[in-house]
Amino acid sequence: MKKVFIGFSVLGTIIPFTIFVPWLLTNGLDVSLFVREWFSTPISKFFAADFIITWLAWLLFLLADHKKNDIKLWWIPFVGNFCIGLSFSVPFYLFLREDKRR
Repeated sequence: MKKVFIGFSVLGTIIPFTIFVPWLLTNGLDVSLFVREWFSTPISKFFAADFIITWLAWLLFLLADHKKNDIKLWWIPFVGNFCIGLSFSVPFYLFLREDKRR
């Protein structure tokens, strides 16, 4: 499972960035445009709401679970959640948990 989780964390970094970087190069760091586009259609609002709730729940879980399971490098997925995204953070933390179990 460790290889699977690392693979997903790599994919979770590369795939979203191949979508976001071209948008960023075109629009710059225009936060208001980003938010407007993120909430521009009913389906994008659905995904935005789903993502925000999941992102917050994940942060709370990460903060509680790393103490319970003594995960030393927990801060990497914590920071990665802000800098890269949930698609990196979750599988990378699961990799760390799996590594700790062994």
